[in-house]
Amino acid sequence: MKAVQKVFHTNMSFPFEIEYRQRKNTDSPFHFHEWNEIVYVHEGEGTFFIDQSIQRMEKGDVFIIPGNTIHRAIPLEKTPYTITIIFFHTNLIDQRFVGDSFHLQYIFDESRRLRQYKYRSSRRDRMKIELFLETIITELREKQVGYRHAIINELQALLLYLTRHVTNINKNESHTYVGPDWMKDVLREIEEKYTEDISLSYLAKRVNISSAHLSRVFKKMTGLNVSEYILTKKIVKAKELLLDADKKVIDVATQCGFESMPYFHRTFKKYTGMTPSMYRKQLKQ
Repeated sequence: MKAVQKVFHTNMSFPFEIEYRQRKNTDSPFHFHEWNEIVYVHEGEGTFFIDQSIQRMEKGDVFIIPGNTIHRAIPLEKTPYTITIIFFHTNLIDQRFVGDSFHLQYIFDESRRLRQYKYRSSRRDRMKIELFLETIITELREKQVGYRHAIINELQALLLYLTRHVTNINKNESHTYVGPDWMKDVLREIEEKYTEDISLSYLAKRVNISSAHLSRVFKKMTGLNVSEYILTKKIVKAKELLLDADKKVIDVATQCGFESMPYFHRTFKKYTGMTPSMYRKQLKQ
């Protein structure tokens, strides 16, 4: 099994999607994508693996997931979850200068910087958030004149509300980590050294458990084996480095820990559906 890069089929003139999901016994695949994502939990419980963190998912939680952040939601068998997910490209919230340094991308940038993706909402917050979501869904369903403009307006208002009343209040709040303590150490070790030659046995020795036990628990909690997770981290890093048009592809491969160009090209295409050069060319369009 490998991580999946989610593909959006929406016209890029309006890069926006919204989904209402109910999950019981099946979890979502371990995936990443370039669009920002907001997840609102209506009901139920589960766990959410985002980047290096594994956190409990409960009613009223809001998850702010920046583009190219690997993540996976896992429902609890006895308490399936119901969620609404908004996906959108950053281009959708680009705004003209109005004499204010604030940008609606702020909550995603802060979540990435602080590595804090989960936020609790009050009862009042939940009522407001659900009203935003209902309005967006109604606009998308009825498609009255100017509905895309209406959706963008509601999305911008939602982002501003979350910034002021949810993420700002929750900042620096600690959340319950789900899983064994050694798992946190493994994820931290991978984060620090994923561009180096690290193996399952190396990680097992670092946390003083058997390779078999580490492999079994890691797969259960993330949906991937250790090597696939490390490869995913490398590909996400490569996509980030390819944004720099002056950086040579061979230097990107080396910096991400790939030992040969053929292996880098093959792996990048396996995860993204295109070669590094094709990906960079696409960014210019």
